Amino acid sequence: MKKLRAIFSYLLAVPVLLVVCTPAFAAESKPKLVLQHHVLSGKIWDVKAGRFVTKDDLVGSIKQADYILLGETHDNPLHHQHQAWVISELRKFNKSATVAFEMIDQAQGKDIAGKRFQSVDALIHILNKEKNGWGYEQNYKPVFASVLEAGDHILPASLDRSVLMAVARKGKEKIPPYLASSLKDNPLSAKQAKSLQDEIKSSHCGMSIPHMITTMTQVQRVKDAEMARVLMNIKNADVHVLVAGSGHVRNDRGVPMYLRQANKKILSIGWIEVVDELKTVDAYRKYWGGDKLPFDYVWFTARVDRPDPCEGFKRHMKIFEKEAGSKSPSM
Repeated sequence: MKKLRAIFSYLLAVPVLLVVCTPAFAAESKPKLVLQHHVLSGKIWDVKAGRFVTKDDLVGSIKQADYILLGETHDNPLHHQHQAWVISELRKFNKSATVAFEMIDQAQGKDIAGKRFQSVDALIHILNKEKNGWGYEQNYKPVFASVLEAGDHILPASLDRSVLMAVARKGKEKIPPYLASSLKDNPLSAKQAKSLQDEIKSSHCGMSIPHMITTMTQVQRVKDAEMARVLMNIKNADVHVLVAGSGHVRNDRGVPMYLRQANKKILSIGWIEVVDELKTVDAYRKYWGGDKLPFDYVWFTARVDRPDPCEGFKRHMKIFEKEAGSKSPSM
């Protein structure tokens, strides 16, 4: 049982999520970017219009939005630079914003509540009092700086890890009632459920243990519903912004699904790392498993040259399989 719990701890604390949510590596050196000369790198695709657009075109949509969802690969510095740019643009329109981060949980939120930070370093110092693997110093200084410079507020968008672990171990009975209600009111269709399960399987290196896939699907939905709740409860801000992994901000079954009841203008931007063999926009539509790319805009970028995350994942899964054998784990 201890080994099974260790596997769940690993999956929740350092999710591989190659497509959805690549982990933030705590490297001290600046990440190396590759495929900077890929045919799509640096281009912005308007999904509804079906054409490439300029940053000025994107600004027009930013200006009109009530909810702005900024999807990222967590360790890609280009994604954070572009997110910082979006937040800075809001200030040019004299719009106040509150920015909620997937990378900050409720416990950290209590530590920063009501505080006005004079520097990014002071903010990061407080956030690091709670154990985390986000690498704020390495990854999030540009985004934090843009929020503080604008005089905007920062909020946690994530449940505490202990809550997510309880859901992973015990299932539906441990989902907070207010989120259970949201999930019930926003069920996934069979097609959406299969798409999410397929994404989790493929993004976790082909993991084929049904119980694990079901558990992680449930945790993913709980996280999406919580992020939406946080955004809808923001007060005294013109714009409600979310910074999260790109998989969380997809329009078809991510956070926007739960936000639609608010009847506000939602803008979802997905920063997507290019893949060497995928040269056309249509190839990424298939890669993301839908009839169209699941965002309002896709901003293609170079990718980080990172170690293969599947190596560590496979080592943990070997432990799991040895413990569980052919039986589903009893959690």
